[in-house]
Amino acid sequence: MASGGYYALYDYPKEMTTDTAGTFKMSKIDMTTNDVTYSFKYDFICDGVTTSKTVATGLTATQYTWTPTTAIFAPLMTKSDQGTLKVAIESSNGRRMTYYATISLKLKASIKPSSTFQYVGDTGFNNKAIAGITSFTFTINVPGLYGASQTVKFTIKDTDYVQNVPAVSGTTNTAVTFDVGTFACNDPTAMYTRWFFKIEITDSRGRSDSRMDWVTIYHYSPPDVVATVNRNADEKPVLTFTPSYQATVAGATNSITIFWARCNVDGEVYETDLKGKTSPQVLVGTYDLSKAYQFTIAIKDSVRPSAIIKRIILPSAMPVMDIGADGKTVTFFGTSPNSADKNTLRVGDVASFGEEVVLGDTSNSYTVVKATGLTVHDKNTVVGDDTDVIASIGIGNTVNASGSKVTGPFYTLGVRSFNEVDGVGIQPTENGLYSMVEGWLCEASGYASHAEGNACCASGHLSHAGGMNSGASGFASFAHGYGLRANGEYQAVFGMNNIVDTSNKYLLIVGNGPGEGTSSNALGVTANGHIDVQKNIYINTNGSGIFERDTDGTNRELIAMDGNNKLSIGYGQYSHGGRETVLQGGNKLTLRLKNPNATWRPYMTKGDSFNTTIQVGGYITNSGKDVTFQLPLNNPVIGSPTVTIASVDGLCVRQNNKYLYGSAASTFAKPSSYSCTLVNGGNHIKITAKMANTTNVENNSACGIYASIKVTFS
Repeated sequence: MASGGYYALYDYPKEMTTDTAGTFKMSKIDMTTNDVTYSFKYDFICDGVTTSKTVATGLTATQYTWTPTTAIFAPLMTKSDQGTLKVAIESSNGRRMTYYATISLKLKASIKPSSTFQYVGDTGFNNKAIAGITSFTFTINVPGLYGASQTVKFTIKDTDYVQNVPAVSGTTNTAVTFDVGTFACNDPTAMYTRWFFKIEITDSRGRSDSRMDWVTIYHYSPPDVVATVNRNADEKPVLTFTPSYQATVAGATNSITIFWARCNVDGEVYETDLKGKTSPQVLVGTYDLSKAYQFTIAIKDSVRPSAIIKRIILPSAMPVMDIGADGKTVTFFGTSPNSADKNTLRVGDVASFGEEVVLGDTSNSYTVVKATGLTVHDKNTVVGDDTDVIASIGIGNTVNASGSKVTGPFYTLGVRSFNEVDGVGIQPTENGLYSMVEGWLCEASGYASHAEGNACCASGHLSHAGGMNSGASGFASFAHGYGLRANGEYQAVFGMNNIVDTSNKYLLIVGNGPGEGTSSNALGVTANGHIDVQKNIYINTNGSGIFERDTDGTNRELIAMDGNNKLSIGYGQYSHGGRETVLQGGNKLTLRLKNPNATWRPYMTKGDSFNTTIQVGGYITNSGKDVTFQLPLNNPVIGSPTVTIASVDGLCVRQNNKYLYGSAASTFAKPSSYSCTLVNGGNHIKITAKMANTTNVENNSACGIYASIKVTFS
């Protein structure tokens, strides 16, 4: 590589626009050879991002022309329309690379939002848009802007429609659609009205474009008809009518295409074509004078896609009053039968008055009132024994609380099971006095019993059964839920599929059987106050707990957890004083602490061992060979295990200001053996150590002992 000289940039454009060429001029500085070349490079900074590129290498000319293309730089400018170019000339000998030029680069003006649009309306009349009929959809084609996003705002009928167009890499069109519905023609005297709309598009660089146009909407009034119907002298229905429509729409002739009157008479439809007919017209069909009829009139013109519907009523032509041939029946607004068993007053088909009162149409839904009660009938709800009674209140054959047959009241809202007609309406002979039923196929056979829901039975006196497939047979019992049985006296059962209490043990049962044939109890409360729970008992914090009640009415806390998650056991005995708290376990009783992570038992037993160091007093016997002392225990020993002692370091023994058995302040002597026994109720271990010598020993005298030993229970 040559070592002499370099290229320097001395003339360049201060501002540039994409797709427009710029000329850069260089001079040779200290150039001693002709084999030095240069590279043309740039850094482009926009929207906080720097993009670097080498445009050309191996250049030797002192003038270079370069065009920053839109295709390259526009995708780098998505949030603004200009950036900064830093142009560098790098000589091949590497002597110098200097950013000589800082240039403002702008995106060319033609890179901005633009659009084309089209609108589509529903099928119009005479190829015109009709007010209230033609529904419009506007489609706007938005070209891509090399990575810039765009927002399209479409304004029409004082309403703004806005859609965001995501960025595309090139210039591909994106179609934006607005459904704006129909338009009105505000001036009914004008042939048409123009509705102006505006399209505004703004890109993420801040550039925008807008345009305005309009749609032409032609005035239109829908067809209409004013009509009445009455009977003529021959009792035939006659329609008097006046149609109206807009004869010219959007410059074209309009006409009536559909015009008829229809009536449904007992499933048969009669239609009279009125198109081109003059008013009045006798309507087709056979019509009962005793009934009223509804006629439907349809009218449509060439513009509307569907007909306009109107409805009018032909009233009944029944006489105001009619007396039967035998003089026993008087009918208002209807005809009387020629003969009757009893004197009766009737009002058309809606009511009759005699020994019983009938309200409603007996072919459909009606109510019967007699001296013995009231029944409600519905022909659409027919149940057992082909009866249609859905509710009853009255007096019938029942049993009282003693089981004697009496005549008494009953109440039914819904349908009872095992129905029979007795006196007034539905009253099972086995059902109880003052019983009440609500729902579907329920039974209330106990005195003053109550059954509600679906297929529930209250057979006990004063009992209640509710829900589905539930029964209450005990005296004053209560069952509400699914598949429940309350057999005990004063027993309440909730939930589903409980275990039947055949011994009258529980006052309260909560069943949780999962299904038919599988019964279980979640909770049972006995008559003497015991609670049987199938699984867990959960107690909330913040002072909740379990208490016992003294004979004097004082509540004493047994188990409780406070708001700080502190568990207390037996606090009531503690605070009372003089009481005993007993924790009874199996072979072991252990206290476990999570923080610090530790396990502690208030005793020691078989399998335990520990190392300890202890400084105690003792005495020396057996001609100075036995050292006897006691080891106090932090916890008592239970279970009568075997205790053994072994040396860890051994014993350091001191007497009369001397160390014995070869021990010293930091030197231990290890006994040849240990013997031990538990004393003081298992709270101490009496230990005798056999020593190998008698150095410095005074027999039968006290001594001080520093012991390092291991204790094992086996």
